[in-house]
Amino acid sequence: MISGILLVDKPAGMTSFKVVSIVKRLFNTKKVGHTGTLDPMATGLLPMLLNKATKVQELLQSSEKEYLASFKLGISTDTLDITGKIVKKTDDFKVNKDQLEDVLKSFEGFIEQVPPMYSAISKNGVRLYTLARKGIEIDREKRKVQIKKIKLLSYIDEDHEATILVNCSKGTYIRSLCADIGDRLLTGATLTKLRRTKTCGFTVENSLGLKDLEDLKGKKALHTAVIALDRLFLSYVPIFLNKNLEKVFLNGGKISFDFRIESGMIRVYNNCKEFLGLGEYIKERRVLFPSKVFYSR
Repeated sequence: MISGILLVDKPAGMTSFKVVSIVKRLFNTKKVGHTGTLDPMATGLLPMLLNKATKVQELLQSSEKEYLASFKLGISTDTLDITGKIVKKTDDFKVNKDQLEDVLKSFEGFIEQVPPMYSAISKNGVRLYTLARKGIEIDREKRKVQIKKIKLLSYIDEDHEATILVNCSKGTYIRSLCADIGDRLLTGATLTKLRRTKTCGFTVENSLGLKDLEDLKGKKALHTAVIALDRLFLSYVPIFLNKNLEKVFLNGGKISFDFRIESGMIRVYNNCKEFLGLGEYIKERRVLFPSKVFYSR
């Protein structure tokens, strides 16, 4: 049973849940997760977690992401994207490239967003999109997110259509960002295209489309597309344990040892360079605590 990461380039018009079901079928396994939902209209990088890799799902939600987003000024919809119902149109306005770039710059840094009604956030056990489909709108608390970079790539003045590059923290809704840009310009705006290009330290250039995966014949060929689990944690310092300490770590015991590294999360391997899991090292106490154990004999 193979464990690791599969980089999928999700097509438009398909839910992330549907991609999970396809990967389950291809790999004949029930344990598959992903690192962050993409809306059906969105395309791009959707890292899939196979088997033991699903244990790190909650750790990966905090990774920064990068998107290519296109939006149209002068239109507002109930879903904040082009798939929704138009609720407001603004005509006879002028916004030039310089004005748009100035507004974009004002969104860099930490900002507050109101999550859209058409989202998977739960309120009292009910998904917001379920309420939205019934025509019910409720108050949502603002959330602080970080826009690390926002850059205008193109702007067609006559059509009021723009494409931007956004590098952001977890929990950022690009639909909401585009709508807020439109509100700042007093024109309204709606998302027309969205493509995730980076997440979890991976880029979409290294991903495979679903057709590519279907075309891989045989179990062995499919397995060549799976990336080793420790690739997700290359920013962590690695340490290597001898056989005695390896046994303690795999059994969930703390290890008292001076590893001569700083405190923090680390990658743990055995002397055969097999990835055992993640640990938290406290330098002042010279103690390593197992955090996530993936390896088993």
